[in-house]
Amino acid sequence: MKNSIKGRKSKILKLFLCFLLLGVSYSFANNNNYSQLKTLSVNVNNKTLREVFQTIEKTSQFVFFYLDDAINLDRKVSIDSKDKKIDEILTELFEGTSCTYRISDRQVFISGKSAAVSAAQQQNARKITGRVTDTKGEPLIGVNVTVDGDTNGSITNMDGLFELRVSKKNAVLKFTYIGFKPSEVRINSSTNIYDVVLEEQVNELEETVIVGYGTQRKISNIGAQSSMKLEDIKTPSASLTTTLAGRLAGVVAVQRTGEPGKDAADIWIRGIATPNTATPLILVDGVERAFNDIDPEDIESLTTLKDASATAIYGQRGANGVILITTKRGEKGKVKINVKAGFDWNTPVKVPEYASGYDWARLANEARLGRYDSPIYTPEELEIIRSGLDTDLYPNIDWRDLMLKSGAPRYYANISFSGGSDNVRYYVSGQNV
Repeated sequence: MKNSIKGRKSKILKLFLCFLLLGVSYSFANNNNYSQLKTLSVNVNNKTLREVFQTIEKTSQFVFFYLDDAINLDRKVSIDSKDKKIDEILTELFEGTSCTYRISDRQVFISGKSAAVSAAQQQNARKITGRVTDTKGEPLIGVNVTVDGDTNGSITNMDGLFELRVSKKNAVLKFTYIGFKPSEVRINSSTNIYDVVLEEQVNELEETVIVGYGTQRKISNIGAQSSMKLEDIKTPSASLTTTLAGRLAGVVAVQRTGEPGKDAADIWIRGIATPNTATPLILVDGVERAFNDIDPEDIESLTTLKDASATAIYGQRGANGVILITTKRGEKGKVKINVKAGFDWNTPVKVPEYASGYDWARLANEARLGRYDSPIYTPEELEIIRSGLDTDLYPNIDWRDLMLKSGAPRYYANISFSGGSDNVRYYVSGQNV
């Protein structure tokens, strides 16, 4: 009995191993079955390599794997292939490049350009040299010099000199250095020597900002505050308060009504801090003024002080934050006259669409019938409303279109005079809205 049981177990084990080996061999045999049988039709004209990959992924089960920095995905290609396999399409796409690919079932692995350059490219490449200096003529050490669209690059030595080989005819050299503005130079066939001057880039942390007791560098300021530049304040808005909405961190502007002439918004800085009023303290050149009485054209800078360390100098008046506004000053020299005039057309962004009188009456009847009540209007009355036979008893009027305009104009003009001497300087402005 025991021998018969052992014999059955051995037979079952042998059958299990047989099926397992068959399954494994079948999986290996069909590992690349999809890529060998699937045919694609790709027709693109002057599209980037990235767009071609996306097109193939949408129309098939292939997935591409690559590094963005390893291959040039912005290279424009054109291909017209019908009923071809994936390897034939990729061979046509990468023809003339050093990119390689490997296909594993539905996965396509693409490797970038090889670091080694062919002997033919080395022979045809031009030797480009030059010197990089600052605006004072001092050489810059360690400037990155790269070729746009290529991995080829170099850095400047102790004397600011660089040297690299370029195979493209109209290549663009890019010069980047910390603390300086980047620069680009397009090479031509007339010369192989290029001297480049980089301009210093002013760090925003070195700029001065207005605080409660004067001015201070941004890098040395520890209080919570935000500043706006003059070009950010000059926006086509009827109110200066609405200009701040979404432009300064921690500042919320809420417009309570859309009534004409009441465009001012309520301003909160970091929420409501006091029970009676939550409006911040607004100082214009050190004097408290109403916010909407200020002409945006007269503003030089705007700073908001938000936390206790920044507003401590103002005591309890600064509990809801402080907004410091500095107006323009006159400059030494001849009289400068600036005139600005404009025209705006204000229209609603979105207005609700109302039902007509006939639709309203019909829906009112449906509502009554849904509650098992008698309808309000008879079929004859509905026909009278629809046809407009009796507009006195059954009017069908769009009151919004009748009483309101689709838009309203706004005219504004500003004129300012500035100038002065060593002793007296002045700035006078006027506005008409």
